[in-house]
Amino acid sequence: MRLALAIATVLTVATANSGWARCPGDFNLDELTTVDEIVAAVDSALNGCPAPVGCPLRFDQRAGEDDVCFFAGRHHPLCGISNLEATFFSNGEDMIVSFFNPDIDFFAEVADDGIAVLYAWQEVGEPPQDPVEIQGEVLLSDPPREALTVSPFESPFDIENCDFERYEGRFAEYLSLSSSSSAGSAAAPATRRAARNAATKVRLRTIKADARLSRLKDEAMQRRQQPGPSKARRRSATSVRPQVGVKP
Repeated sequence: MRLALAIATVLTVATANSGWARCPGDFNLDELTTVDEIVAAVDSALNGCPAPVGCPLRFDQRAGEDDVCFFAGRHHPLCGISNLEATFFSNGEDMIVSFFNPDIDFFAEVADDGIAVLYAWQEVGEPPQDPVEIQGEVLLSDPPREALTVSPFESPFDIENCDFERYEGRFAEYLSLSSSSSAGSAAAPATRRAARNAATKVRLRTIKADARLSRLKDEAMQRRQQPGPSKARRRSATSVRPQVGVKP
C-alpha cells in the first residue's frame, strides 16, 4: 500500500515538474525519463526529499579565481536546447553570464545579491563580435539559490531557429576548476569549459576598459532613469535578428 501511494506521489511530482521539463519526470532536462530518476523520485516519496542544494555564490561578491556554479536549462519553454549550460562571474559591481555551446556572454550591472540589470550581449568567437545593446534582468533565486534566470525584454537572437526568450537554469554543479580533473572522453569538454571560464574572467577584469561596453552601460543607466515605460532597442549590422549556431 505504501509503495502504491509512493508511485502515485511520483506521478503527481512528475506532473508538477512539467513546468521545468516537457517530459514528466525528466529532472535533468535531457528529454528522457530514466530509471534512476524514477528510483530517486520513489525514494523521495517514501523517505522524504533531501535538503535542496544550490549555488554558494552571489552576484554582489567577488568570486574566487576558480569557484564556479554551473546551471542547466532552457532558453525557450517549447523549443531549442533542453540543457543549455550557463555560469556567472562577478566582481561585485559588474557581472557576466556565460553560456556554453553556443558561446554567448551577457553583461549586467549588479543591483544586489540576486539581481542584475542587463545592458549588452556578445557572441564569443573569432573574429570577436561587437557587443549588442540589450535590456532585461538576471535573477538568482533566494538561498539555496537553485535557479538562474536571464530575462531580456525582447528576444535578442535565435539559437537553432528558436528565440532566446527567457533562460531558466537549475543549479547543476559547484566546483573549483583548479582542483577538478577529467579523464577519457570527458577530458575535452572539461578542458574547453575551463578555457572558456578563464577567458570570461579575463574579460570581467577588463570590462571597464572596454569603451563599447562602457557606452552601452551608461546608455542603459540613462534610460532607466527616464520616466515612463522603457522599451528595449536592438542594434545590429542588419535588420534581421541574429541567429547563433551551435559549435560542433
